[in-house]
Amino acid sequence: MLSKKTDKSKDSGRLADGPDTPVQLASDGMYFGILRTDKPLRIDGEFTGVAFCDNKVYLGKNSKFSGDLICRDAVIEGVVDGNVMCSNKLWLHQNGVIEGNARVTLFENQEGAQILNGVFIDPKLKQEDIKDIFEKRCANIDFKKIQADVFAVK
Repeated sequence: MLSKKTDKSKDSGRLADGPDTPVQLASDGMYFGILRTDKPLRIDGEFTGVAFCDNKVYLGKNSKFSGDLICRDAVIEGVVDGNVMCSNKLWLHQNGVIEGNARVTLFENQEGAQILNGVFIDPKLKQEDIKDIFEKRCANIDFKKIQADVFAVK
């Protein structure tokens, strides 16, 4: 039987590092703080804080995001306890929940998706606008309070 010979030295087991390689927060992790990236972002775990992504954000079905999500595009299957701002499009999947407001340019949702406050469609919203909002939001973050909440013994 013949088989194709492969060069194992090229396969290091790592994800390729390129402009479309997402920053990934694993499903078994808990993260807090300020996250800023130009690469796509995938969150499958718990995140508390503010995230700014100049690209697409994907929140998996088991994700729990507490805080403000500011990005170009977002695909939400998990839960956001906070606000979402997209300079382009927000896709809210069947089990996706936003326990806050969404401000977007384009919006699409599946049956069963929930937004507990409101969706504001703003066709004039630009990426530069949300960058300014991110900078102002980060100036008011109380990391001591976040740390106390996240690591409190209950």
